[in-house]
Amino acid sequence: MSEFLSVIIPTYKDWDRLWLCLDALNKQTYPDNCFEIIVVNNAPNYSCPYKLPSSNMKIIDESTPGSYAARNTGIKNAKGDYLAFTDSDCIPLENWIEKAMNIFKKSSETRIAGAVKIFPIRENPAYINKFESIFAIRQDKFSKQNKASTANFFCKKSLFSLVGLFDSTKFSGEDHEWNVRAAVSTGIPLRYEPECVVLHPARNKTQIITKTKRLFPRYLENFAPFRSKFLLFIWGFYLIRPPIIYARELIKNKVEHKLSIFEIIRLLLLIYQIKLIQFVTHYKLLLGGTKERF
Repeated sequence: MSEFLSVIIPTYKDWDRLWLCLDALNKQTYPDNCFEIIVVNNAPNYSCPYKLPSSNMKIIDESTPGSYAARNTGIKNAKGDYLAFTDSDCIPLENWIEKAMNIFKKSSETRIAGAVKIFPIRENPAYINKFESIFAIRQDKFSKQNKASTANFFCKKSLFSLVGLFDSTKFSGEDHEWNVRAAVSTGIPLRYEPECVVLHPARNKTQIITKTKRLFPRYLENFAPFRSKFLLFIWGFYLIRPPIIYARELIKNKVEHKLSIFEIIRLLLLIYQIKLIQFVTHYKLLLGGTKERF
C-alpha cells in the first residue's frame, strides 16, 4: 500500500489557472486513492465556477488573508502523513508525486524541494521571459541554505508538530524561514530533487517590480536585530553597487538561453531598476515608513 499524501494549494481569485494545476494533478502516475488535493480558497466570497475534475479533490475556505494562513488551514485538514505544497499557477509534471514519494520510501528524508521550471508567456518581451528563466524560484540555490519555496515542496506532516505551523502574519518569505527553522529543529538538511518538477509561468515586468516591493521589507526586518540604525543607513548604499555578479550569471547563461548582447544590457538595466527600488524601499522603512500590502 502506498503512503497517503495530502496536496495543499492556496488560491485567491485564480480559478482559471487553478484548473490547469488540478488537471495536471488528475493525471498523476501516483495512485488516485493514495492522495488527496485540498484547495484552500482565500477569497470565500468568490466560489469555484466549475466542478472539480476528481473525487479526491476538495475546496475549503479560509477568510484570514494570506497564503500562509491558507496553507495552515490545509495542514489542519490534511489526512496524509506526508504533505505536498504547490501554487494555483503551477503545473506539476505527471510523475511529480511519484518521484517525491519514492524518495521518502527509500530514504530517511523529511523534506524535499523540487525544481520549478519557468515557461515563457507570449505577452512578455523575450528578455523578461529569459530573466525569469534564469533568476526566478531557484530551488537549487535555495536548498543549499535549507530554504524552499512552497511552489514545489514536500515534507512529513509530523514536522509541523515539531516546528510549528507557518507564521500566518507574514505575507511572503515564510516558506523559506519555516524551512530554516525545520533544519535547526531536526538537524536534517533539505534535499533538492531536480527530477521532481512543476512548471511555473514567467511573471511580467509589473509583477517582478511588485514582488520586489513585497519581499524586500523582510530583509530589513532580518537585519534590524543585529545592526544599529547608523550601520543600516550605511548598508543601504551597498544595495546600489554595480550588478557585477548578475552580469557574470547572464554571461554564463548566454548560450543556454540564447541571450544577445542587447538582451544582456536590457536585463542588467532591469536588475539595476530592481536595486534602485530596494534602495528607496530600504530608506523609506528605515525612516519610519510602513510596509505596503499587495
